[in-house]
Amino acid sequence: MHKKEVVVDFAITFTHIILDLRNLGETMEERKVVWRFLQAMPSKFDALTLSMEQYVDLDKISLDEAIGSLTIHELRLKERESQEEKQALLARVLSKAKFLSEEESSSRGRGRHCGCSRGRGRGHGRSQHPLSIDTRKHFDKSQIQCYNCEKFGHFTYEC
Repeated sequence: MHKKEVVVDFAITFTHIILDLRNLGETMEERKVVWRFLQAMPSKFDALTLSMEQYVDLDKISLDEAIGSLTIHELRLKERESQEEKQALLARVLSKAKFLSEEESSSRGRGRHCGCSRGRGRGHGRSQHPLSIDTRKHFDKSQIQCYNCEKFGHFTYEC
């Protein structure tokens, strides 16, 4: 079975092969047919095929029942994958929205940052930041706008 192939399509192909073998005179027990079908499943079905081999009496299960179980399992896997894709897309959208809102708020020119980049980055150490330890005493607050009262000349904690 190919990775993109669904269980039902593979089951149809498998059943045709078994019918052709029986028409050529091969006698295969249902148990052997079911076991070969389970062995042909890809690794994403390993948990179910192994449990069926161990806990289900292969003499009592038909090929149709095995196909039905695997089809239900495949549908659950697809549903789970679609939910994971939706969650990943939502996380990506929220992350991008957060990034854009942070970028917008940092470019307003208010508060401590004064248009300077937030991170250190290459060549932008603490000495160039307007509130670094060396320049804090000589810093001009007249260009800073308070977030609380929106007046110039002081920070929010000084309001």
